[in-house]
Amino acid sequence: MCRSCSEEYESRLLYICPKCLGALEVNYEGVSVSRSSFESRERSIWRYLELLPIEDRGNVVDIGSGSTPLVRAYRLGEELGIRKLYIKNDTLNPTFSFKDRPTSVAVSKGSELGRDTW
Repeated sequence: MCRSCSEEYESRLLYICPKCLGALEVNYEGVSVSRSSFESRERSIWRYLELLPIEDRGNVVDIGSGSTPLVRAYRLGEELGIRKLYIKNDTLNPTFSFKDRPTSVAVSKGSELGRDTW
């Protein structure tokens, strides 16, 4: 769905709204999830599949990203005046980068759309 004009589009390779050039975002209308929906699932980004733009789990390309820990940053929190500050440690992803999660979703969506190269 377009953030600017609210035009809705089917899932396809589309970056911006062709009508107004606005940014597109996923429409979560009708998606029903709760914390308990995720708790017993595998510890990866795919435990949140309903919230990702993948329609068929068979298209998932999993490189083992996600579920990296939050680390309490005591001294930085103290310096910034934040009582409980946590930092996500994405160096535990397969390529040591926060980019592993969106890349895995992008490659999976590309596969779903029938793309074999980018």
